Amino acid sequence: MLLAIQEATNSTNQEFPFFLYGKEIGNNQIEFTEFMSASNNRQTIEANFNQTMINNLQNRINGNLNNGLVVCHGHSHPPIGNFHQNFSLGDFTSFMQMNEENPVFKNRQVELTSCLVTSTGDINFIFYDNTNQNFYRFTNVMVKGKDNNYRPVNCYGLNQKEQLNTNSIRR
Repeated sequence: MLLAIQEATNSTNQEFPFFLYGKEIGNNQIEFTEFMSASNNRQTIEANFNQTMINNLQNRINGNLNNGLVVCHGHSHPPIGNFHQNFSLGDFTSFMQMNEENPVFKNRQVELTSCLVTSTGDINFIFYDNTNQNFYRFTNVMVKGKDNNYRPVNCYGLNQKEQLNTNSIRR
């Protein structure tokens, strides 16, 4: 789904918002199993989390407090400007705001991460720790294929796929 977001972003030069839902399955290992996007606002190039998406998020949270739910607040960047391959200051601000203004995230009843799908195909994830007031990025991102094998996904320009082919990444 995220590569489809990248393709749509590149073909329209517009940002697309989405949510991923999953659980932490091991220490610092999150498995996202559900995807949600319902944005139909094509009047602006910026991601718009519409009421349908917000309602979906609220329903998901209400049934999963303190249950290990991880929500990923994501969007894409089209190839416009010099900083489209990474999170913008506005992205960081809106993510911090979502974390700080929602008690379920601030009190960690539900974990919150953020994802950026870039025009180059990188899929970048971050986590904001409101206790330490610091951002952390995930640099080892894998996708589970239909064959149940995990494959690396490029993030932050680190070329994980290439490193795997040269045996520099170990599973």
